[in-house]
Amino acid sequence: MAQPEDPEQPGKILQHTRRGLKMVTEEKSLFDLNEPIWHADEKSPICDRCSAPFSFTRRRHHCRRCGLVVCTDCSDKAPLTRMGYVDPTLVCNTCAPTCRSEEEFFQNHLKQLVAGAYFHLSDSPDPGVEYLCKLSPDHNQIIISDGHLPINMKQILEVKTLSTEGDGGAGHEPGRKRSSSSTKNISLELLYKSGGLEQKMTLSPSVSHSRKASVEWLRSLKKALILLHSQK
Repeated sequence: MAQPEDPEQPGKILQHTRRGLKMVTEEKSLFDLNEPIWHADEKSPICDRCSAPFSFTRRRHHCRRCGLVVCTDCSDKAPLTRMGYVDPTLVCNTCAPTCRSEEEFFQNHLKQLVAGAYFHLSDSPDPGVEYLCKLSPDHNQIIISDGHLPINMKQILEVKTLSTEGDGGAGHEPGRKRSSSSTKNISLELLYKSGGLEQKMTLSPSVSHSRKASVEWLRSLKKALILLHSQK
């Protein structure tokens, strides 16, 4: 049963399903997971994890993430934002750590990616220009300011971390005194497809804006790509 749209979260509807309370959105996220096909109760006389036989006292539970039938000892409750569950829901012990790791990404890194950060881009015709890079609302593209073509997340083929000692390169402010405590300049080289051709671009942290925000954004992007390409 669907509830009215939340005025504070347009495009989102709370829906009561037989599997739990879910937030249904009009705009699907790139990181959403489809519901698994549940193993049938009648075809599962034993726990799919520990092989203990089910009985009147050892009841069956379905993992909402993988669909396996498990016993109470092999189940837990964990957040499952990738499937739209509002509250922590029942999953198997194998899926639970993955769910918690993904939740940390959704609560921290994804919000940072959508907010965006500023970078020097290696393919810029003007090395002095800094571009705002942020993830699109549906998380499918990296949107880049000043008319730069967006990058499709699914078309990113390879990511390479580049680092240099000290404050040299794009991360150095002219006139700023170098310090022995300077950290490494972390940049990210992306190999991606655009218009059927492979392209390379390096994102180097901002000088005039928050360098810390830029570095954290790059780290979040790496986590997003690992999550995207990991086994679901």
